[in-house]
Amino acid sequence: MSISSIAIRRPVSVIMLMITMVGMGLLGLKNMPVDLMPNMNVPVVLIRTTWVGATPEDMDSLVTRKIEEVMPNIEGIKEMNSTSSENSSFVVLEFDYGTDTDKKVTDVQTELNNIRNDLPSDIDTPVVKKVQPGGETVISVTVSSKDLITAKSLAENRIKPRFQQILGVGSVEVYGGYEKEVKVEVDPIKIESYGINIDDLYNIIGQSSTNIPAGTVEEGEKRYLIKVMTELKTVEEVQNIVVSNKNGEVLYLKDVANVKLGNKDVESYNRMNGTPSISISVEKSTDGNSVAISEGVKEAIKSLSQILPSDIKLSVSYDTSTDISNSINNVKNNAIAGLILASIVLFIFLKDIRATLVIAMAIPLSIIGSFFLLNSIGVGLNIISLMGLSLGVGMLVDNGVVVLDNIYRHMTELKKPKFESARDGAAEMLVPIVASTATTVAVFLPIVMTEGLAKEVFWGMSWSVTFSLLASLLVAMTFVPMISNKILKEKVVEVQDGKLLTFIKNKYIKLLSLTLKHKLKTVLIVIIMFFAVVIPSIKIVGGGFLPATDDNVYVVTGETPSGVTLDKVDSITRRVEKILEKDKYTKNIETSVENDGFSIN
Repeated sequence: MSISSIAIRRPVSVIMLMITMVGMGLLGLKNMPVDLMPNMNVPVVLIRTTWVGATPEDMDSLVTRKIEEVMPNIEGIKEMNSTSSENSSFVVLEFDYGTDTDKKVTDVQTELNNIRNDLPSDIDTPVVKKVQPGGETVISVTVSSKDLITAKSLAENRIKPRFQQILGVGSVEVYGGYEKEVKVEVDPIKIESYGINIDDLYNIIGQSSTNIPAGTVEEGEKRYLIKVMTELKTVEEVQNIVVSNKNGEVLYLKDVANVKLGNKDVESYNRMNGTPSISISVEKSTDGNSVAISEGVKEAIKSLSQILPSDIKLSVSYDTSTDISNSINNVKNNAIAGLILASIVLFIFLKDIRATLVIAMAIPLSIIGSFFLLNSIGVGLNIISLMGLSLGVGMLVDNGVVVLDNIYRHMTELKKPKFESARDGAAEMLVPIVASTATTVAVFLPIVMTEGLAKEVFWGMSWSVTFSLLASLLVAMTFVPMISNKILKEKVVEVQDGKLLTFIKNKYIKLLSLTLKHKLKTVLIVIIMFFAVVIPSIKIVGGGFLPATDDNVYVVTGETPSGVTLDKVDSITRRVEKILEKDKYTKNIETSVENDGFSIN
């Protein structure tokens, strides 16, 4: 007994199977991460080191080269590149695809810890992170206020922690604004008169603000952790640091230096439409859902706006979720339009609304059913996976149409009853459509088995086509014969072809007869057309790894030579801003200025 015969005899079981497919598919669709592009595991590790005030030469000799010297201790490095610039050093390590990048990050961190004492003492701790193409900025929030000092504090201590709590957020960075700090202006004449070395004074100040573990004390069943805490919190406490105590004469820091509270030296400027502001960039983790993160940030903005001071204004300056939603909706709409057009074409040729409904129901069942399998292996909803489903729509029609057409043939030409036509028509097509599906799957499935960036990008599309076709095979061999037996008329009248279709058929028969009589000439003509038309057209069309996209954002960047002051870079940037403000199509201008250049979005 064939699978189609079992499906026809047990319609309730088939309907329950289809309902289960739809239910599980919708559940998988709900849980699928939504993004513009698929997450990609690129085996690249980045080491970033900051040393404020260092020249490119110092960064190269004292930081970059020392890091490079220990990196060969890590196995599997394919290529290593480095860049040293003012205040910063970047070392990029590239590994083979398939490498556990998280483990390599740990290995790199271990090597850096081993040479920490060999690096300059006043550099920031080197930051090691793996490159995550899927971990880009999802949304940027602008904080506007007349008091950027208070705004900066609130951004760091209230807004940033709130955004970090959102599920899927990888990191939150705050740019711009001003911070307070205690400035110590040492009088060189006074410290020389007291015989104090500037380095000793530096160490005394550092040791006066410490938090040192001092062991534990046990009392009964309780155990207490003891710490010696000398953390300085006010300007007065810094002023009263004891510099020396000789012969009962106490010398305080305020006696040899001017201690005051001032603004921390600005390392960058941020502006929104020419107004100084603070920018908060929210990046997603590799498996984060961009749309969900964006919605979470917007909800957080609403709740924060109710508790923050009234002069603190939060606004979204950049949001990828809008483009993501639009792109995905466009693909969805194209798939739906394809389904509608396919149904119309079927109706034109079959001239039977019931038969058209059979296929119109089979296609959504196949697509929705594949969502559960896609989600179970980690494929998200993005333009690549939806592209695979869109490609599959035309192929999904094939399986259903072939089965339905053969059922029709049994009913019209062989004059069989509806039950026998559905049973025999579907059974006859089992081997052909299994072979057809298998050949198509064989084209796409090898992408999953390859290595490299192509696999990272297109493996979702491969699985989308594969799962949707396998689901359509199941639907075509169970649902289509079962529903055909239920809703098709018992007696189907064979509809005669119209004049246009008859004309096309006659011309095609003549052309087919001609090619069969002149087989060699036909083959030669096809080969000549291939080399004369197809090959040249490839050069005309061009190519690329991925098509260019337009997200309605353009970026103007500028680089400045080493040694240029921040204020000089800012003055150049303002001139560029004035030029861009004259463009009537530019809606918002977000500016970031640093010592080595500027960026305007």
